[in-house]
Amino acid sequence: MFYLLILCVVIGVVSVATIYVIDEPGFIMLQWGVWQVELSLVLGMLLIVLVTLLLFVGLEVLTGIVRIPGRLGRSYREYREQKKYAASVKGLKHLLLEEWAKAEQLLDASAPYLPQPVISYLAAAYAAQQQGKIARRDKYLNKARELNGDNKGLVSLISCRLRMAYGETGLVIDELKKLCAQMPKNAQAFDLLADAYEKLENWEALESLLPHLQKTRARSAEDIRTLTATITRHRLQKAQHPTELQSIWKGTPNAVQMNPNVTIAYIRKLFQYNRHQEVDKVIRGILSKRWDSELAYLYGLVNGQVEDRHLYDVANKWLESHPDDPDLLLTAGRLARRAGRLKNAEAHLKKSVELGGRREAYEELGGLLEEQHAAADAFNVYKAGTEAPVSRLQTDSQDSAG
Repeated sequence: MFYLLILCVVIGVVSVATIYVIDEPGFIMLQWGVWQVELSLVLGMLLIVLVTLLLFVGLEVLTGIVRIPGRLGRSYREYREQKKYAASVKGLKHLLLEEWAKAEQLLDASAPYLPQPVISYLAAAYAAQQQGKIARRDKYLNKARELNGDNKGLVSLISCRLRMAYGETGLVIDELKKLCAQMPKNAQAFDLLADAYEKLENWEALESLLPHLQKTRARSAEDIRTLTATITRHRLQKAQHPTELQSIWKGTPNAVQMNPNVTIAYIRKLFQYNRHQEVDKVIRGILSKRWDSELAYLYGLVNGQVEDRHLYDVANKWLESHPDDPDLLLTAGRLARRAGRLKNAEAHLKKSVELGGRREAYEELGGLLEEQHAAADAFNVYKAGTEAPVSRLQTDSQDSAG
């Protein structure tokens, strides 16, 4: 552009000068040794313009020739980068299609030529893990860490997530705790640490993490409530002594105590420690606030320490509000039988069976009919009971009650 501007200026000057000298042309004389050339002024000016033009063209051609290697090199590099970028995209497509080996090959080969190779190495690590190639996975993760400079948190989080998915949860706890200390506001780090504690069933550590989960909003309020209930349930199940069990229950917020899973875990443990009076009290207290058929069923397993007539009267009172609950009818029939009210027991059990009750209702009714010397009817009831559903709590509850 600079040379073109100079050429235009020269042509302009020559043109203006030609206009002024055309009437009095004058001459130009060039002498070199014995050689002498004489030209008119106009022709000399045209010759100067022509020489300038030739010099300009020659200079441009020479410059272009000199720049050819550099331009070819840049073009080749751009072509290679575009090709590697296309290979990276293709590798990600294979990753989505779960073609792990091909995805790993393309992502690994293209990563060094990309402006941001970290993502490709992380994707290659995932593909390697899916093939069970853990050494190669770790190699890609290390490359990603080296390239990510000071911001290694992202790579560490993904590394921990991959290792947890592969069953290496116990090996990432220290790294996750370190990440949480370095990034106290990072919700993902605390969320992942909570997942790790939950998988390892480290309920005490998980409980201590709850305030951080709330502060960082790593979990929603509903998730926190569910997690609190899960922690409490497992702590109740692992209680080694009635005193420890009572301590955990009394320290549990009322809202968590009302969670069905927590309540059932507590009642099962009370049965295990033969605390039937406490079971009677807890179930009556909870069912006065909310109805739960499972608790009504468990109430029928209370015995020994509580008078059967009292238990039956309580169950019979509940029937006024829930006359068609098959679990409550089973409990009422079972308690009426134990209290000696056989007609009431038979009526309750027959209705429970008619409403599709548990297999235990058939067993209780069959046993009652056998006691009344109705063997044929008892056989038919037992036979029908083989097709009835088995309680998911039956075995545990009966073992605990025994």
